[in-house]
Amino acid sequence: MTIPSNLLSNDRPEFALLSPDDRQRLDPRRDWERGGVALNNPSQGLNVRDWTVWTDGTTIWVAPDPEQVPAVSLITGTNITEASVAFDQSMQPTLAYVEAGVTKLWWFDTVANAMTTTSFPGYKTPMLTMDDKRDIATTNGSNDIIFAYVRDGLLCWRQQRDRYGVEYELGSVPSANSRIMGMGMSRGNRLQVKLSTPPAAVHTDLLTDTLFVVSADDVLPVATGAAQTANWRSKTFVFDEQPSFGWARVEGDYPVVVKLYGDGVLFFTSPPITSQKPFRVPARRFREWAVELEGATKVVAFAMAQDIGELL
Repeated sequence: MTIPSNLLSNDRPEFALLSPDDRQRLDPRRDWERGGVALNNPSQGLNVRDWTVWTDGTTIWVAPDPEQVPAVSLITGTNITEASVAFDQSMQPTLAYVEAGVTKLWWFDTVANAMTTTSFPGYKTPMLTMDDKRDIATTNGSNDIIFAYVRDGLLCWRQQRDRYGVEYELGSVPSANSRIMGMGMSRGNRLQVKLSTPPAAVHTDLLTDTLFVVSADDVLPVATGAAQTANWRSKTFVFDEQPSFGWARVEGDYPVVVKLYGDGVLFFTSPPITSQKPFRVPARRFREWAVELEGATKVVAFAMAQDIGELL
């Protein structure tokens, strides 16, 4: 669906993005997109369920969300720091990612009839979305994968029907450090892009561990002191059987304390986890499982399995 006149809307109304594009994307290594029932299976359309893509720095994976299983490895590389996904009309994944500082696009080229990788040096914060996932848009051929990015202080985009060979400029971004934080169809049936607006100037006082920003004519503190300990608890996962998990692993920053709940009762509290090395958990059988993470650091992922091979 070509953006009208390749311009931003004059009235620029703002609506909430549709799920899952409305999620707060704090980690550029993970993205979400609405898609079909299974990879390469568009039989039920492109608006069936949520999918997620993520990278550990060397591999980009895609899986249904929130189950995250089965996870399918799409590509491998070196020092991958950002990843975004969209699905074409055949439910074939398209990836935009940053590898060793270079933005790349992995897409299905209908002329070559094969997946191809195109590099875009100098492009920043790449993001993808299928602009219109409704069945009617797929039927009449009006939808497109939109590839958006920031280049030289400009918000730019390319589209699937041009084989990503034509660049369109939408205008200047708020700041040289602005990032694309989200993109997708909104509740107002408009394609919207969310951009970050970093402070004009920042200063860190190392003696007081305080971050200051410039706001108009004032210099204001916005963060000070050590990071606070916080708790995050998952939803309760209900199984048909009563599985027993023997191993777990935490990915992110450390230390982190893991608490496991079975049938609503806390039965395991780990010592502080200090690495992504798998650790043993008590072999107990429950129908309902939940996990709680406690720490003052960033956690990217938590996984459990019946044996260590599944985690590795």
